[in-house]
Amino acid sequence: MKILQLTNVSDIGGAEKMVLNLVTHINRDKFDVSVASLDGRGNLAHKVRSQGLFHIDLQVRHPFRFLRKAPLFLRENRFDFIQTHGARAEFLGAWLGKLAGIRHVISTIHDVYGMEHRLKVVLTRVTTRRIDRWVAVTPMIKEMAIKKFHVPAKSIELIESGISFNDSELADVEDIRKKYQIPQDVTIILSVANLRPVKGHQHILRAITLFDVEIRRKVKFMFVGVDQSHGIYQKMARDLGVAEQVIFVGFVDDVKPYLAAANIFLLASESEGLPLSLLEAMAARLPVVASRVGGIPFAVRHNDSGVLIPPGSAESIHQTILQLIGNQQQCEAMALNAQQIVRSRFSTEKMVKYYEALYESIYNNLHHP
Repeated sequence: MKILQLTNVSDIGGAEKMVLNLVTHINRDKFDVSVASLDGRGNLAHKVRSQGLFHIDLQVRHPFRFLRKAPLFLRENRFDFIQTHGARAEFLGAWLGKLAGIRHVISTIHDVYGMEHRLKVVLTRVTTRRIDRWVAVTPMIKEMAIKKFHVPAKSIELIESGISFNDSELADVEDIRKKYQIPQDVTIILSVANLRPVKGHQHILRAITLFDVEIRRKVKFMFVGVDQSHGIYQKMARDLGVAEQVIFVGFVDDVKPYLAAANIFLLASESEGLPLSLLEAMAARLPVVASRVGGIPFAVRHNDSGVLIPPGSAESIHQTILQLIGNQQQCEAMALNAQQIVRSRFSTEKMVKYYEALYESIYNNLHHP
């Protein structure tokens, strides 16, 4: 069966990582998968093609070109169904897919951020009748989709995202401390998230100002992710006088060296679904500090496999980091519990198995109603 995975963009974020994991590990003897991005100039395109799979940039940034190219592409390829990832992909994929004669559209909801915006809610409600099945990546998203989008409960599946594990990959990686000249007695606090307001970097920067001078000398915050703020956070760090404590790494193709070097993982998001960066940190046996939002509490048990903090609270970030820096035993216990949770619940193999079963069920219903 032919399946198209349609993403908003091809920059590597959580949704794009999930798509890459899925298409890389799916049974290609049964499933002929392709990937399209509304704006496909990012790294996902290269990664998909490196796996011997097809990727196309539909060029939504050029509206007339997109309106000519996208319907033609959908008609020519005769996909059995489309699976969309992101609000724009959902809206455009559902309407264009049906116009192109594609019989089934699946929408994957990765986070709750869009649910908090009235326009997104209105557009999704308008689009609902053109979407046949839904996938939520956390129980909370499933509940909110039923309530806010009026998605029929029988039409939505819960499939948690998964990651791959390879302990040997963490053992032989670039020495990040040496690269950035960070002494061994300095605590590295790592955040992996694209730099934009919803990810909460501003709260981390304000939290750093609360540390006394002695503690500041012993910590280094590393921000890994695409700078979608156009330098706002770098300026904020300078204005707050904390630029010396922060390293803005930017996008990296492989986050494993940073996970191996870090002592604590911090995710200060104001809204999330099920962030793969958090799962990767847990799998790498790092103590995690994360906002109590979205699907995070379904993955992290407070004070057992991590510490949950209220979103938007610089003071909570400050106090929690202080607590963990002074309690190595607690860090090790939480990190071990976190690793065990991720390995038992959030594997790529488990995620792929559930998606394959969903695809086969849809296909059989289409051809043998």
